Amino acid sequence: MRGPAVCKSLSFRLGRFVQRMTADERGVTAVIFSIMFSALFFVFALAVDYVGATREQQRQQSAIDAAALAGSHYLGLQNEDVDGPEAAKRFFRENMGEASQADIEVTLDGATGTLKATSDNKYLTRLLKAVLPVHLRKEHLDIGVRSTVVKGDRVEVAMALDNSGSMSGTKIEALKQAAKDAIGIIFSGSDGADDVKIGLVPFAASVRVGAGYQSASWLYKGSEAALPHPLFADSTGKSRFDVLADMGQTWAGCVEARSAPYDTNDAIPDADDVNTMFAPMFAPDEPDDGNAAAAGYGTGDYSNNYLSDFGGDCPTPEQVCISWRTRNGERTCRTYGPAPIGVVEAQTRSCKYRSATVSTNFEGSAVGPNQSCTTPALTPLSSDRVQLLAEIDKLVASGNTNISEGAAWAWRVLSPTAPFMEGRSYNDRSNKKIMIVMTDGDNMFATRPTHNASVYAAYGYGAQNRLSSTYSSAAFNAGLNSKTLSVCGNAKEEGITVYTVAFGTDISTTGLQLLEDCATSERHAYIASDEAALVNTFQNIAREISRLRVAM
Repeated sequence: MRGPAVCKSLSFRLGRFVQRMTADERGVTAVIFSIMFSALFFVFALAVDYVGATREQQRQQSAIDAAALAGSHYLGLQNEDVDGPEAAKRFFRENMGEASQADIEVTLDGATGTLKATSDNKYLTRLLKAVLPVHLRKEHLDIGVRSTVVKGDRVEVAMALDNSGSMSGTKIEALKQAAKDAIGIIFSGSDGADDVKIGLVPFAASVRVGAGYQSASWLYKGSEAALPHPLFADSTGKSRFDVLADMGQTWAGCVEARSAPYDTNDAIPDADDVNTMFAPMFAPDEPDDGNAAAAGYGTGDYSNNYLSDFGGDCPTPEQVCISWRTRNGERTCRTYGPAPIGVVEAQTRSCKYRSATVSTNFEGSAVGPNQSCTTPALTPLSSDRVQLLAEIDKLVASGNTNISEGAAWAWRVLSPTAPFMEGRSYNDRSNKKIMIVMTDGDNMFATRPTHNASVYAAYGYGAQNRLSSTYSSAAFNAGLNSKTLSVCGNAKEEGITVYTVAFGTDISTTGLQLLEDCATSERHAYIASDEAALVNTFQNIAREISRLRVAM
């Protein structure tokens, strides 16, 4: 009987053991579940708060990047240390909203062209502070953000600035301020070397390269007779410099436009091809009133009469009666004078310059051999900010408008080849070449009712047919427009970015379209209706040129 009893006893004991184990398992499970639930809730809380903090950090990062860029717009301007940080902070607060308590600290370094904005803001947790023990509780998460704005690639900028007579008064002063602001912005961040170079090209009816280039190899100093557009018929091998010397005058530094197609490109001057060389401007002495009247022209039609047509060492002219009187029915000569000669001969003879007695220095005057040379000299590419600002102060309003010559010389300033060789290679991809062409009016070639058909300017006389064979203002101006488009098109083909600025309200629809076509794109063509808009436009262009970017 023991066998069954023993088996029964063992079965009972096993059952009790299983019961106890079953009871213990429910307890363990509860404990384990409790621990797991707490862990899962903590992870959930961490995830919720982390996602919230990440989103807020991203929002603040976008806001601080935008704020830094806004503040950096003041780099290079007067009061940059105050205006830049204030603008950045204002922009940040506006983007974050009134309810946000976030703020930033801003430092600006004009010497390096850098603006830094920082924020050590906190994100208040929602769940983590509730699930952790007091001594481990997380009240906030750090979400500090940083942004640094720095300068971009190397740049070369040539500013072609209208200095014509219509720019007088407040206009020229606004242009000076606008150009100075642009220079400040573009130079901000320059390391003091030549990563930024700027050239200035004031233009009116012509461009003054400067009398200091008289000995330059690209300036033609040979016989007048060899020029494609001569001014004197009997120069006997003399140059224009020789003729100036004959009457004790000096060259003011302006040059004629080259013969087509060299007038609209940057072909290297070659002494073996006179068409590629630059000829000094020389405004001839125009016919005396007596010779003009004999040819049927009115007094004053020839506005550049500064020498006697019979002076110098010209042959003694035949004397004829030029004034009569009648007494008692008898007509007698009152005054004798030289017999009139044709206006072409009067203007082209060079003998009147030789040994001529000239008491007036014609530099900068409305008459004389330097007529139409009214602008300050251009400034080749330079990294000298102080010099450039000083040259801006010299801008003066006088003369007519020749946008094509302004644009052409701006391009030549940027070119790596002669006349100026400060520009980097067109193939240097780390360097950007920029032209800014600003004008307040249309191209204008002033006509005259004379055999010249115009006043003398960079394209000589209208009667030389360099702009049009139709002698009218409309035809000559259309010729200048065509030259302007050719210059801009050729420059753009070399990879030069062209900005244009139409200033004021006096530019015609044709003129506005010309400037838009001249620009690299419609986006690069600006219209500034008044002085304040001009300053703002130059600042905007300069900021785009500067290529301010958020550092990674």
